[in-house]
Amino acid sequence: MKTILLFSILVLLFSSCSKDDAVGQDYVGTWSAITTDEDVLIKNTKTFTKNGFTDIGQVCYPSTTNWVDFSKATGSISVSNSTMTVTYKSIGFSDFDPLTSKYSGKIVMYNEGSSVFQILITDSIKTFTALYSISDNKITFKTDIRNGEFTNFNKTTVFTKQ
Repeated sequence: MKTILLFSILVLLFSSCSKDDAVGQDYVGTWSAITTDEDVLIKNTKTFTKNGFTDIGQVCYPSTTNWVDFSKATGSISVSNSTMTVTYKSIGFSDFDPLTSKYSGKIVMYNEGSSVFQILITDSIKTFTALYSISDNKITFKTDIRNGEFTNFNKTTVFTKQ
């Protein structure tokens, strides 16, 4: 009887620990959101690891079904409870042809420390916070890149797990 009780307690302890670890990293994975801007579909795909991210922006023009890359960013994240602190490490954009109004899909990346990176990512938005919540297969971000109080620039976006 003591053996069964001891075994039950050990199983309960170990199963509780693994559940806590999983909840702490529930954001890990690939998430996407699709919006529309004047007949052009815009897809934002975020891939999170335990302490980093990659963000890819794509467009799909009405005349085609192909997704074309137009932006990419990478960086680090730290997570505490439901707050994610995001720091950009690199950012890039595709060339845009004003005659065809289309992106080439070839992204040129600029790393932290380069002069172009400094122009594109000012210190005020290099690191920002986002509140997040997960329900079913959706993650919702409430982002504030201004003051950390979610009062100046407040944007809420919902992504679906891929």
